Amino acid sequence: MPTYKAELPSGLPGLSLKNGTNVLLVEAVDATDAATLVQGHAVAQDDALWANATISELTVGTDFSPVYNPDTGVTNEWVFTVTVAGADTNASWSHTAVAGEDLDDVMAAMVILIDAHADIAASDWSTPLLTVAEIADDIGDHTMTCTVTYGGVDIAGQTGAIVHEGIAGAVLTQTYSTLVPTIAHMSAS
Repeated sequence: MPTYKAELPSGLPGLSLKNGTNVLLVEAVDATDAATLVQGHAVAQDDALWANATISELTVGTDFSPVYNPDTGVTNEWVFTVTVAGADTNASWSHTAVAGEDLDDVMAAMVILIDAHADIAASDWSTPLLTVAEIADDIGDHTMTCTVTYGGVDIAGQTGAIVHEGIAGAVLTQTYSTLVPTIAHMSAS
């Protein structure tokens, strides 16, 4: 069921809000039902106020586009990094997602970067699994770390099971979450 934000207009003269609340989050079938629920929730003297609330649907992200943070004035970016370290192969690859890139786009870019390394024969992406090295690469005993950061902070839930530090003739793989985290900025007026 979709989630809607019901927000009172800011700057209404004489407006006194209980606990400073001017936003309600409502789960409803559609925007009309959300507005009706908000009005039903309001006490009688607030009916007129909430009848004029702006109702907008909160949507889930589908890509890793950079997001401007109005509170800091900074555009936060998604950065995907894979590092392989061992006795004979040490390498690190990073890709910063651009507007409109979904997980498949990001991983296609990572595969191109990884495949350019002399010790890697053919990395591969098959949702949700990134294969960094195949058996023939003979580096399965190496340590691998994979991170996804947003605004410089590691979002650990974006990476899942990792296979590394086994035997030389093994694969190096990392699973990734197919869900895209979403941040909605709500500023008090």
